[in-house]
Amino acid sequence: MDAQDLSAATASNGSSPCTQNVLLDNGEDPSLQEHAVSVYFYLNGTTLSCTAQRAEQDIAQYGANNEWCAKNCITPSTQPPATAADFAPVDAPVALISNVVKLALSYGVDPDGDNAANYYADAATIPAGSWQDIISVRLSVVVRSAEDFLTSTILDYNVDGVAYTPDDHRLYKVFTTTIALRNQI
Repeated sequence: MDAQDLSAATASNGSSPCTQNVLLDNGEDPSLQEHAVSVYFYLNGTTLSCTAQRAEQDIAQYGANNEWCAKNCITPSTQPPATAADFAPVDAPVALISNVVKLALSYGVDPDGDNAANYYADAATIPAGSWQDIISVRLSVVVRSAEDFLTSTILDYNVDGVAYTPDDHRLYKVFTTTIALRNQI
């Protein structure tokens, strides 16, 4: 994301439900600040939601001190926020999809350096020191029908080769995409 994306005058991200509220305020100069926008996705019950947060480093004012400020903060700190909990949300989370029952992420690991994932693994199973070998992310979202008793039998669904058996008679659909991390390939 660059200064043009964050400019209130020429925002190219205005239609995004997660980033439309992280534009620069009137009077802020994109050339004098560094900006980082973090978008967080999470399941709240059966709704997939997201929230966005902008952090800024004011180069002109703080120079080498590297003081950071999350949007709407009062006092800058000497270090950028370390975790999502260190950010105050810009706005309330935005509901993206209802009836989501599973959100799964797995990481493509390329230990031999041929720019092709040899296997996909959960974050907890990536060996220490192997994060530089991650070249892609696989995202799976499982959505179910709003109504129950649409089928006479319980229908299983698979996510990354693992079978799941629900305890209802709803219809389930798995959407999966793989995203290449271009800076790693």
